[in-house]
Amino acid sequence: MFGPFEYLPHYLPPPSEKPFHRYRYQPYQRKRPFFCLCIPSRFGLPLLLLIWIITSFFFAIYSFLNKSAFFSTVPNRIMLNVFGTLNLLSALTCFYGFYVVYHKQRQSGINKYQRYVKITAVFNSMVIIDAAINCILFGIDKDDFVQQCEVSAAANIMLHFSQNNITSVVVEEIMTKSSNLFNCSQLFEIELGWSIGLLTVIAIFYVWWTIFLFRDLRYHFMEPQKMIGVPPAMAPYLYNSVLFRSPMVETPNLGGGPAGLAAARALRNENAFATITIFERNEHNGGTWYYTPETNDAPPFPSTNALEVDRTLQADRVNSPMYAHLHTNLPKSVMCFQDFPFSTETPDFPSHKDVFQYLESMAVKEDLKSYVRFSTMVEKVECKNNAWYVSVATTNNDNKKYTEKFDAVVVATGHYSVPYIPDFPGLDKLNENKRIQLLHSRDYREPTIYKDKDKNSLTYLKTILVIGGGSSAIDIARELSTVGRKVYQSIRTETELYRQTKPKDVIRVNQVERFVHDDETNTSCIELANGDILTGIDLVIFGTGYLYSFPFLPFQKDNLIKTGQKVFHLDHYMFYHQDPSLCFLGLPIRIVPFPLIQRQAIVMARYWCKKIPMLPYSISKKDDLADDDREERADFILGLEKEFDYNHRLGAWAEGWVEKNIDGWQSTNRLTGRLSEQWKENRKNALLLRKQYLGY
Repeated sequence: MFGPFEYLPHYLPPPSEKPFHRYRYQPYQRKRPFFCLCIPSRFGLPLLLLIWIITSFFFAIYSFLNKSAFFSTVPNRIMLNVFGTLNLLSALTCFYGFYVVYHKQRQSGINKYQRYVKITAVFNSMVIIDAAINCILFGIDKDDFVQQCEVSAAANIMLHFSQNNITSVVVEEIMTKSSNLFNCSQLFEIELGWSIGLLTVIAIFYVWWTIFLFRDLRYHFMEPQKMIGVPPAMAPYLYNSVLFRSPMVETPNLGGGPAGLAAARALRNENAFATITIFERNEHNGGTWYYTPETNDAPPFPSTNALEVDRTLQADRVNSPMYAHLHTNLPKSVMCFQDFPFSTETPDFPSHKDVFQYLESMAVKEDLKSYVRFSTMVEKVECKNNAWYVSVATTNNDNKKYTEKFDAVVVATGHYSVPYIPDFPGLDKLNENKRIQLLHSRDYREPTIYKDKDKNSLTYLKTILVIGGGSSAIDIARELSTVGRKVYQSIRTETELYRQTKPKDVIRVNQVERFVHDDETNTSCIELANGDILTGIDLVIFGTGYLYSFPFLPFQKDNLIKTGQKVFHLDHYMFYHQDPSLCFLGLPIRIVPFPLIQRQAIVMARYWCKKIPMLPYSISKKDDLADDDREERADFILGLEKEFDYNHRLGAWAEGWVEKNIDGWQSTNRLTGRLSEQWKENRKNALLLRKQYLGY
């Protein structure tokens, strides 16, 4: 599948090769042919262009100086100079294109595809001009060439000696001797041989180049809106929207949120991936952090199996689970990407609007938007004959559907679309009789809409039960306590998070046991695990989390996904065990997402461009996680210490460290080095700092 990526699965350097350096990044390189024109690789295209530049200058100089006997036979020297001028201009233009693509692009980071198409046109024009100059030779008869050559040579000799007052007898003697030395017939054969050889090379490269362009750019030429990156070779796949390509591999990337942007930056920064394209289902970037007051269609109650309840591909739109008054529970100094801090004007604990603007500014400053195909939903990704076929559909008025072929895939879809709602006894019946309003936190927006004013013409405050003890459930319970008559919160286990952020006016109750219905009185109540009964409940909000689901992967059933509590058969929470050309970003839970995703993306990019090998051990929670068949969500929940360790192991891996013991690895690299003590301290005390700053 990967062409030159022969070692992908679990390759370790042979004993004869030098081990990785322990303290600084030393990219791992496999032996490869010394001479390789892997168009349009970093070395192949510049080398080919350099050859043509030299060739063009050669013919241009000969055209102007008339140094060749061949050129001297051309009767119209004006046409000859025109050819020379055009050839020189082509060479200069090609050289400028080379400078723009391979120098300015590295400084500005802008998309190379459109420039690549232009430089390709220049290249083809230059080939035609060079071929035309050489083909002039084939229009000249050999006898005419020899005769003209001898006459021209004799005339020049006589002119030279006549200017120096040499007698005609001496001139004739010299001409007789020089005609024996100056063999015009042999000169013709030499120039003809060189011209035929050069034209043969031109023809081979031209045919090869045409085939290459047709193969790799056919989609872009057919559909101009797809002209986004350089010819395919590395395309990672992200769910709401991303496609990456390189000279070596083609990869689609699904998701225009934080993970998709991080993947695009990491792949581009390695300078080994020629094209980056992002498929974005919506018409904007930002992913989860794009707030909209609209909500999604209600999920089924209960909702326990992602394979049965996920309808995201059928929905016209999937709205973010962001609620109106959300603020992060992490300080901005901890939350940001390591090399792209929040602005100084941003509050220490940003709102969702601040985070969206942060992501938007990064997309603009890093020129990541030029890689995005907005309003494009990935419907299906399947592997056939060692290649990934990605079927997409536009979500705008075009309603176009098409399929593209890739070599690798990155899934950066996030996991906040498919609600998890436990199967409490009686819940399904409650969903039918509608005696109590049911809602998942995904579709909560702001508290005032749950305040009715149509009962007895008086303000009627609802009695609300929030189920769950996560950050969103705690936030929602606190907000509703300002408008509800009474707010309960059902928590199975009191965590440190709840102890530090417990809302003041919220009543904590035991775990829900079941929903009880009385058809005679047409009422329903809620029985708790300790036997208590909650009556008069108007609204139940489930803050019970989400299920993993990748509906665009037809092979996910009983393979990657069983019910959606976790993702199976992944190495290091990232690479698909059966085929590491499929990679997932941002799956672990209870982490600081941006910096961790950034490290995952760097590892992915360096692994795919063969700078680092696959680790010989697992850095997942369990050593046998890839083969673990137990459906335990806890396998993907990281605590503080596990999060720190995972970050460090990703950083060490990105820098070439392959030993399981990383105590000897020390690095202060901003992106991949060890986390600073200040960062870890702020991470540990984030809840306390938030309470001091926001008051809750």
